[in-house]
Amino acid sequence: MISGTLYKKEAKGTLLLWLIIAAVNTLYFSIIVWMFDPELGSALKTFEEAMPELMAMFGMMPTGENLTQFMGAYLYGMIMQIFPMIFTIILANRLIAKHVDSGSMAYLLAAPISRVKLAVTQLMVLVSGLVLMITYCTGLGIFLAEMMFPGELNISGFVLLNVGCLTLQLCIMGICYLSSCAANETKWSLSFGAGLPVLAYVLQMLSTQGEAAENFKYATFFTLFNTSGLINAESTALLQAGVLLAIGVALSVLGVIVFNKKDLHI
Repeated sequence: MISGTLYKKEAKGTLLLWLIIAAVNTLYFSIIVWMFDPELGSALKTFEEAMPELMAMFGMMPTGENLTQFMGAYLYGMIMQIFPMIFTIILANRLIAKHVDSGSMAYLLAAPISRVKLAVTQLMVLVSGLVLMITYCTGLGIFLAEMMFPGELNISGFVLLNVGCLTLQLCIMGICYLSSCAANETKWSLSFGAGLPVLAYVLQMLSTQGEAAENFKYATFFTLFNTSGLINAESTALLQAGVLLAIGVALSVLGVIVFNKKDLHI
């Protein structure tokens, strides 16, 4: 269902971007895990109780006093939402809309490959890049935790947290991919593919700024990513992750359909 030649070509072209994002994540993971201190966790908990809005503004939800909760708050409250999202926005636009805008899509379609096969191949490049990134971060987090604080990490909870993070990124991917498939120019692909996820993230940040803004949480899919619930394997958090996955799959399938039926001005 995919073109192996095209997949290899596009995957090779994404390697530098992937390595840059992975390097940034490696830096943050190393710093955050190194910073963990149970006594510091108690101090931060006191600070959170005194100034919860300030902590929430930076995506730092209650950390608890164990390593898994600490990593969930400081890495998955912001870092692991933003940087994979940047990767997805750039790559989704590059894989479809940029080819259409530059005219190189004509070259790709001149090969003996259908539109559907081309679209699915590009989608698989995006999916595999995200899966590989989250898998890398999962392994990195476990390695650093076991090296610095042996036995402190709830590995099963941490793995579930990363599975939930992957479903969030796949949901974002669906938005970006559909926008890229529907647009004939990169400016429109980025306007919606980047604009909607960024707006959703801003609304999530606003929803933590007191009771007056709390209802913003109902207007953003980021609310469905429940870090503490995933760590504790709560059924509601797992169901919410399933909803994120379903949204991502549905939007991606719709993107393939839209690309197959659209008029290409190339």
